[in-house]
Amino acid sequence: MFEKAIVSAGGRPMMAKTGHSFMKRVLAANPDALMAAEMSGHIFMADRGWYGFDCSLYNAARLLELWSRRDGLSFSSELEPSCS
Repeated sequence: MFEKAIVSAGGRPMMAKTGHSFMKRVLAANPDALMAAEMSGHIFMADRGWYGFDCSLYNAARLLELWSRRDGLSFSSELEPSCS
């Protein structure tokens, strides 16, 4: 699901081992990356000075903010039917 969304938005999905040190290494090697996420659920965003931190509260608020900017689409309409 995520890989398809990343590609359709013009991004390039990459895979790395789960773990803070592995993620930091991949992000350092790819400074143009806007965000990174681990299968364990940790999300790193490259904006507003939070790059390299996996703060769940910040990420939840930021994702909702980004979703709210989409014209005519609600948050729930973007979820897979299996997510209820």
